[in-house]
Amino acid sequence: MERIEIRAPGWLVKLPPREREALIVDAIDLTAKRKTIQLKHQIKEAEEQIKRLEAKYNMNYEEFQKKVVPTMADFETHRDDTEWEMWLDIIREAKTLLAALEGWQ
Repeated sequence: MERIEIRAPGWLVKLPPREREALIVDAIDLTAKRKTIQLKHQIKEAEEQIKRLEAKYNMNYEEFQKKVVPTMADFETHRDDTEWEMWLDIIREAKTLLAALEGWQ
């Protein structure tokens, strides 16, 4: 386990060390569980949005990049490309954080 220094409110510092540590560990555990739920919701939403874009263009993002992007001339297609990439980034980042959190719990 690594050591991290934090600034703590006075009331927390005044607690006995054992109680202070138990409170901090419980708070971190609860926060990690909440974050895990939040990340799973983000992944689900991103996957739904990606499915919508795949259905709209009848292809996955890699195919879209090869077939559509080189000849893309309208605003809607450009917007969809940007949005698609954003949703993929959200999934990658959320899965990375989720893996770290689930490894800790």
